[in-house]
Amino acid sequence: MFNNTVDFSTYKMYSEAEIAKLNILRVESKEAYRLSYFIMHNNELGGWATGCQTDSDEFYMHNTGIFEQHRRKGLYTKMLQLILATVKEKGYQKVISKHATTNNAVIIPKLKAGFLINGMEVNEKFEVLVKLIYYFNKDVEAIARFRSGEQAIAKNNAQHGRIFEESDTSTILNFGK
Repeated sequence: MFNNTVDFSTYKMYSEAEIAKLNILRVESKEAYRLSYFIMHNNELGGWATGCQTDSDEFYMHNTGIFEQHRRKGLYTKMLQLILATVKEKGYQKVISKHATTNNAVIIPKLKAGFLINGMEVNEKFEVLVKLIYYFNKDVEAIARFRSGEQAIAKNNAQHGRIFEESDTSTILNFGK
């Protein structure tokens, strides 16, 4: 069924420091980490940003807004840099976000910051959404780029993969009579 596929153990690509932080997050993840910012500009409320932990290694930026009179002044980019630095320090390995496919004011700065397009979603409430993902570990990002067909796998990452071929054997579990 899964002949000639490649499976990677991204966990083996993490440094000892990254693994230590992940282990702390796993213990603390009984209650999801949440982050909320109010963005001030010229002594006025310029916008906001909120997000939360969705997995032991994943942070979801789920709601951000910059008021119209404060747009195109670099506030979103500064806020994005702050959030990425904060969640990286906490130990998260990736940051995800979802946006209307026409929301170029957010999509373009995120792509410039290193986010990758990871998928599309049809959402009955918000229309068609594009899912973006940012990887802190560049070896894991390389695997994502390989999976998308964008680039070949580097030799240093190939050691973490295994190609499954027809000759692979598996244990057969028989639950019938």
